[in-house]
Amino acid sequence: MDPATIFHRPMSEYAFALDDTHYVFRLRTGKGGAERVRFYYADRAAMTPELQFSVLPMEKSREDKYFDWYEIRLETSLERIAYYFELQNGTETLFYYGDCYEMADTPTRADYFQLPFNHRADRFAAPAWTRSAVVYNMPLPIKGYLDSNRRPTWPKNYGGSSYRGPETLRTALVKSDNTAAAYALMNYVGTQNSANILRALGVSDKHINETPFGLALGSSGISPVEMAVAFGVLGNGGVYQSPITFLGIADSSGNVIYDAHANQTSYQVFSPATAYLTVDMMKEAVSSGTGTKAKISGQTVAGKTGTNSDQKGVFFAGMTGWYCGTVWIGHDNYKALSSKT
Repeated sequence: MDPATIFHRPMSEYAFALDDTHYVFRLRTGKGGAERVRFYYADRAAMTPELQFSVLPMEKSREDKYFDWYEIRLETSLERIAYYFELQNGTETLFYYGDCYEMADTPTRADYFQLPFNHRADRFAAPAWTRSAVVYNMPLPIKGYLDSNRRPTWPKNYGGSSYRGPETLRTALVKSDNTAAAYALMNYVGTQNSANILRALGVSDKHINETPFGLALGSSGISPVEMAVAFGVLGNGGVYQSPITFLGIADSSGNVIYDAHANQTSYQVFSPATAYLTVDMMKEAVSSGTGTKAKISGQTVAGKTGTNSDQKGVFFAGMTGWYCGTVWIGHDNYKALSSKT
């Protein structure tokens, strides 16, 4: 295979300071991977979903048989910025995520090129995290997460939750960050896989909104019973068991006519390790995150909060060592909770 076909996507990025207000950002891509590259940046301290990113074109500074290098020289007095790259090739657009970056940490050009190669290559990596454990909690376009005009966008974090930049999946779940959930769905799971997992958990097709918005933020109309069963799978080591409403039927002599347990459907959905880690993260969501109201003295509780759009309802699903349950509070007509009609 021609190496040029392997390195179509961006491969690396780095930055160095020329002085206190002038910086160079560079991006290396596969040969011919982009016809146009643009650099977006914003004040990290002022990030809100309504913020307009500044955009600058990047110029190709170098090329060889396998790679193209693009460069932008940025003049700014900002102390921290969030940035990303937009690559266009014909009708295809690729958003390549940068970081939330402390400008004071930028090495000088002389310092940068004296660093060992591996140190430079890992410049923007999160120490001690595997890539799949990190999600981007930033107001940046998420590829595949489209607005009404079919352009990449991102969901707002509920209640004005801060955009902390790259964070672990654990932090995203504990803090209930919508943006991070959407990033994880579109980059690590996929809408089709997510919908198939819901089906494996016993959720009816008619209750699944198979869109990025429906799957990442829970706009699918999953019933409390379906939610309790799904959370029960996590508490049961990843094993699904079809719900039952009674244990069985016996006659007056105690002879078993019907054993509900014996007729339950049961199969593995998640690995025991995945189930354990997810429950462990949800324990933290209750102990110190958005679900602290669900604490029970003397018991370990794991769970997750949820809020319907426009305050049309609130949801909690959780478990102890013995039971799993859910509760939804809202109006039957799905009006906002503040409505009296």
